[in-house]
Amino acid sequence: MAGGELRAGPLALLMVLPALVFLLAIIAYPVLYALWLSLHEVTLGGLAKGQTPFVGLQNYAKLLRDATFWRAMLNSAQFVSLSVALEVTLGLTIALIINDRSARFFAGVNKTLMLLPWAVPPIANGLMWFYIYNPSFGYLNVILYDLGIINKFMQFAGNFRLAMICVVVAFVWRVTPFSVLLLHAALQGIPEPPR
Repeated sequence: MAGGELRAGPLALLMVLPALVFLLAIIAYPVLYALWLSLHEVTLGGLAKGQTPFVGLQNYAKLLRDATFWRAMLNSAQFVSLSVALEVTLGLTIALIINDRSARFFAGVNKTLMLLPWAVPPIANGLMWFYIYNPSFGYLNVILYDLGIINKFMQFAGNFRLAMICVVVAFVWRVTPFSVLLLHAALQGIPEPPR
């Protein structure tokens, strides 16, 4: 080691080689294969027979002219912007509350409660939100009806005006605990000012 420089010897490179091969196998190969397929006309019958004629960039040109593709891109952008903004705002707010010295008891209880959504498996999470949003017997409909806010049960996830909000709420509920844990750990790393 000269001049503070670390040099990897042949043994170190040999030790890294299995991990590199593994990563190439599970990441690079599928990505390159998908790119190769995107330049061909691929059908189920063609795949079975091994016949995928080369079409060049025609698939991309067709995709860019497709209105459904642009609508999906817009929906994705809306979902990302809404969910990230809510997740960071809620996560930081809860992390600041947990980090406050005057709320130590609340912080301990809150940490436990915050881990519950994160501990729920994704399939159970999806079923839970299905029962909350269900138009026939969903808990949200029952609560809103009992409070007199609505006069008949309504569609939430099936309504094009409400579907995005419903999906964002379910996603934010699931991922906010992770955001809280990360932000709380970051706040713990900030030294307290001298008194």
